[in-house]
Parts: sequence; C-alpha cells; structure tokens
Amino acid sequence: MNQISARPSILLLVIGLLPIVMVLGNSMFIPILPFMQVEMGITTAQAGLILTIFSIPSALFIPISGVLSDAYGRRKVVMASLIVVMIGCILSAFGAVYQLFGWVLVGRFIQGIGAGGVTPIAMVLAADVFSSEKRNQALASIESFNGIGKVVSPIIGGLVLMGVWYYSFVVYFAVVLFAYIGFYLFIPKTKRANVRRARAPFKESVALLKMERETLLPIFTASGVGMFLLFGFLFLLSYEWEQGVDSNGLVKGFILAMPLLVLTVTSLLVGKYGLKNSDQTKRSIIWGLLFVTGSVAGFIFSSLFIADLLLISMLALGLGFLLPGCSACVALVVTPQVKGMVFSIYSMIRFLGVAFGPYFFGLWMVDREQLVFNVLLLAGLTCVVLLWNWTCLPIGKRCETHQTS
Repeated sequence: MNQISARPSILLLVIGLLPIVMVLGNSMFIPILPFMQVEMGITTAQAGLILTIFSIPSALFIPISGVLSDAYGRRKVVMASLIVVMIGCILSAFGAVYQLFGWVLVGRFIQGIGAGGVTPIAMVLAADVFSSEKRNQALASIESFNGIGKVVSPIIGGLVLMGVWYYSFVVYFAVVLFAYIGFYLFIPKTKRANVRRARAPFKESVALLKMERETLLPIFTASGVGMFLLFGFLFLLSYEWEQGVDSNGLVKGFILAMPLLVLTVTSLLVGKYGLKNSDQTKRSIIWGLLFVTGSVAGFIFSSLFIADLLLISMLALGLGFLLPGCSACVALVVTPQVKGMVFSIYSMIRFLGVAFGPYFFGLWMVDREQLVFNVLLLAGLTCVVLLWNWTCLPIGKRCETHQTS
C-alpha cells in the first residue's frame, strides 16, 4: 500500500472516521433514549436494549472483521461494513418514523455488525500506511479521533433533540456515507498478491499471541480495564448529575465530554512527542497506569460532584498516556500477515470494556464503598499483571529490546 503515503493528512482523516463511526453509533443515542422511550411507549429496559443490541454484535464481529481484512483486504471489508451500517440506519429510521420498535432493533443490530467491521481496521491501516515514528504518531491520532468521537457524540445527541429524535439515524447515515466516499476516493485497492499472502490468519495469530504473551497480556488487560473504568465512571457522573443538577441535556453533554477531551488531547501529545522508541512506549503505559490507579484511589475521599469530575478527568489523563502506548506496543510485535486479527482482538477487548463498564457500575453504585473497592481491585490486578510479565520497568533505564520488538 505504498501509494497512499503521498497524502498522509487526508488519509489519516479518512481512516480516523472509522472509530468515529463506532463511537457515534453508541454514545450519540445516550441522551436521546428517554425521548425514544416516551415517543415509542417502551419501557426503560427496552430503551437500554437499543444500546445493547448495537454493542453485542459490534464486539463479536470485531475479530471476524480482522480475519476478513487479512484475507480479502482492508478496503473491501471497510466499504462493505459501511454499507451494512447505512442499511441498518435506513431500517431503524423506518421503524422510528412508523413507531415500529422491532424494526428499530433490527436496524440497530445490523448497524452493530457493520460498526464492528470497521473498528479494528483503523489501527491496522494506520500501522500499514505509516512506519517507524510516524506510525506511532498515526496510531495516537487514531486514538484522538476515537476520543473526538466520544467527545462530540453526546453533544450531537443533544443537538438532535432540538429537532426530532429520529433525525439521529439520518445524522449517523450521513457520517457513514461521508466515510464511505472518503475510502472510495482516497484508499487504493490492495494488490491481489498481498491478499493471497494471508493464509490461516487465525492459527498464525494464536501462535503470535502465545509467543508474545508476556508483552501483550498486560497491554490487553490494561486497555480493557482502562476503558471499563472510564465509561463506568462517566455513567456514575451522569447519574450524579441527574440527582443533583437541574439543567438541560446539552449542558450535561458538554460536562460529560470534559474528561474525554482530556483523553483526546493527551493522546495526541503523547503520540507526537512520547512514543519515539520502545522504552518511551512502555514508560507511557506505566505512567498511564499510575495515573489511573491514583485517580481511582482518590474516590475513597471524594463525595462531591466536582471532585468526581476532576478525578475522572485525571483518569482520562492517565488513559491518554496508556492507550497510545498500548496501540504502539501492539504494532511493534505483530507481523503483517496477522495485523488485522491481533488488532481486532485488541479492539474487541477495549470495546467490551466500554460496553460492560456502565452495566457493572450501575450494579455497584448503590454502595459507593463497595464500588471503590471493586475498581481499586481491578486497577491493582492490572498493575500486578504488568509487573508479573514485564521484568524490567523502563523508568530511568533501558529494557531488553525483545520485550517490545
């Protein structure tokens, strides 16, 4: 894919739309759900199902799309997946207009399958297109696009409510169509010879995961737990807002976007200045974990909304160090033949963290002390996994190169 190095900024923008497709398909609907519930006459549980039925097929289809991208090419899988999302948008919009809840769910399920097809390929394409230091910057930029999607999604949802709630499916369709046009115009076809080179990607991926387990296990664990904690605490913050603040949904969207903005800016800066070699990459992961663990510990002493907001922003700051480092480290150890599969597993773990965080925090937050204990336990276990597998901590000294390359 050497032809695509001529327009790196345009390519990065087009590739960066892929994580936005996934994030927008979920987070944008959070402020809209109460209005959907009233308009369609459904229960609260059924309204929550609108998110769940998108998230589950997305997570499950992520590794499948990785295998398909290794076997048939990134571009083909992305463009087919975007078409699937657009079909789902049309079905959901039809169901919303005519008050057919079943059609809305079918459309959301189809959207989830399509979104799962594009999620991991953004990182794979960035690793394919860029090399060396530029590759790490590109991967961090993908993290930034992911963060931008998280930041703007609830705000867009609030803006949609200024019109009619089912316009949300029209907005989603428009974003996906824009991404499709971008891929059609700027991403060239993969050469057939490269496609045939990908044989038995699943077996090769399993072999790589076993060989590099000491490097990848801490990365997968830290990234999954990190996203679990971030979205769990955002759910908690949203609950606290509803209990104690009298304001409109758009203001709430801006408040919830603040930690995500911290994550986005930090990821961009870390990718640009802090991932120039394997030692810096691992150091970024370790400092990120320290920030995450420290912010979680701070909830022991926190009881006010503003304090919780600051601690969650600190957690997001830690993830701004952690996630770009994790992505760069994965890119260092994977081979071209199994990039799609390995990155898809990595993406699936992160997305499952996003999906399950709010659910478990909803169960735990009836007892705040128990919630803090549970999240501290998770953060502590993550640090133990890292210390157990990484025998050298790159703080003030160099590590053995085989651990990250």
